[in-house]
Amino acid sequence: TGGLVKAYSDSVKEVLKKAETEEIIARTGFCILTGYEYYDKLRHALASFDITQLNENFLEGITITGRLASDEKDSFEKTFSQVTMGRARLTFSSGE
Repeated sequence: TGGLVKAYSDSVKEVLKKAETEEIIARTGFCILTGYEYYDKLRHALASFDITQLNENFLEGITITGRLASDEKDSFEKTFSQVTMGRARLTFSSGE
């Protein structure tokens, strides 16, 4: 069994050397409800943040949802307020 354990150990070491890793980033969900008049400015502002799972829904108004790097939340909220002049709605959720 000693030879078998060594063979498995060597195999695992080789796989781990070749495995790709990715940093785990804490994320916070967000939802923006806005009118069309702020859409272009918001999209431009959103591009400067680390956002995943971005989704947009266009009806009478626009709903934008996504997942933001949690350490950017305060900056995101400040930018959002500046861009929309307080005339749109932003909510956060911490769900995984």
